[in-house]
Amino acid sequence: MTDKIDNEDLLTCEHCGKSFPGTEPHYAFSDGPWLCEEHAPSLSDAIAQHEQFLAYGENDPVDFDYETREDMEAALADMKADLDANGDRKLVWADEVAA
Repeated sequence: MTDKIDNEDLLTCEHCGKSFPGTEPHYAFSDGPWLCEEHAPSLSDAIAQHEQFLAYGENDPVDFDYETREDMEAALADMKADLDANGDRKLVWADEVAA
C-alpha cells in the first residue's frame, strides 16, 4: 500500500504497518509488498530460505523469479560467496531522490 505526504509516495511495511518514504532503506518483494529496514531480511535469511526451498524438490523456482533450479542454485552460490567475503547485512536499498 502507498500513501502520500507532501506529494511523496509513502510505502507501508507489511510486517509492522509503519509508513515510510521510498527514499528510506527498505526491502521490496518482487510482487509488491515492502518491509521497513527493521523487518527486512538479512543475507543469511535469504540464504536459509533458498536452501530450504531447494531442499524440497517439488517447489517451482519461478516462485522466486528464477527460470530454473540451476539459476536458483547459482544465485545461492553467489549469495554464500558474498556472505563469506562481506559478512551479513540487511537486504535493503533506497530509491533515489529526484533532482
